[in-house]
Amino acid sequence: MQVNDNTYISLDIGSSKICAIICELQRDKTINIKGAGISSSSGLFNGDIVHLDKLKTSIKNAISRAEHEAGYSSKHILVNIPALGLEFLHHTGMLVSKSETGQITKEDQTECIKRSKTISFTSDKRLLHAIPLLYKVEDVPVQSPVGVFGRRLEVQSHLIFSKLSLLNGIHKVLKDYDYSIKGMMFCSHALAHALLYEQERSQGCFLIDIGGSSSKVSFIKHNRIQRSIVTPMGGNLITKDIATCLNISFSEAERLKILYGSLSLRNIDPQETIDILTAVEGRKKIKLLLLCHIIESRIRELVTYFLKHMPLISDSSYPIVL
Repeated sequence: MQVNDNTYISLDIGSSKICAIICELQRDKTINIKGAGISSSSGLFNGDIVHLDKLKTSIKNAISRAEHEAGYSSKHILVNIPALGLEFLHHTGMLVSKSETGQITKEDQTECIKRSKTISFTSDKRLLHAIPLLYKVEDVPVQSPVGVFGRRLEVQSHLIFSKLSLLNGIHKVLKDYDYSIKGMMFCSHALAHALLYEQERSQGCFLIDIGGSSSKVSFIKHNRIQRSIVTPMGGNLITKDIATCLNISFSEAERLKILYGSLSLRNIDPQETIDILTAVEGRKKIKLLLLCHIIESRIRELVTYFLKHMPLISDSSYPIVL
């Protein structure tokens, strides 16, 4: 298949499915999506690679389907790694500037961020991101320290760690297929810029990404991730609720969730029905509103749990983006 050097593959490795998108980079720095592919996720369990060959096949299937739709391939790839196993913490870096002008320089800022990453962690972890949250010059908070008069500079950074074994395994799979890895990242960092309005990013909101067997919750404010958690609770709980309440199989519940699930209850016709396959009665009709009420109830419960366990964020009045 023809290789286009101006394109990138975006690979999202999730707990239940793997998604690949082939994007073409435009001159104005926007992207044009050319193809997408999805495959079921195999070889992963709780953020660990338990079967490398199965993971390799799942990744290749997703990419191949995206390539088929796009009509060409790419060797440049960006990877969103699985959420389970990620760890988050805050750490502060500090330095005394030696600038002759008495102003903080760009080099001071870079070095201070570097020092905020200097922290001891176990050998099975790898630092993914260090996101600067708060700068202080002479103990006074500033938005940007460069050019500010003062000597003492501090920065508090949000550090995101992943399992080294997971990163090495993904790296091996992609290198075996001769892909050039341009970056591995925590997807909420990218989602915040892709999905949120400027007002949401600046004034504050909770960004909740519910996956198959885990969920990522981030508090975004001042255009940065301030806090993050990953919980082993995902869309599979919603599917189980549907299966239990309607007395249907898990696979049938998953089908209904994907095809008909909605949280916009006001827009649903109270008389609209859908066909379901039950374990005892066979095929029958139910109100679509019943299905969506089941989904909404579990979502509300999950969101309440997530916000309760978000560290150091006591104000839950910020808007929530699902």
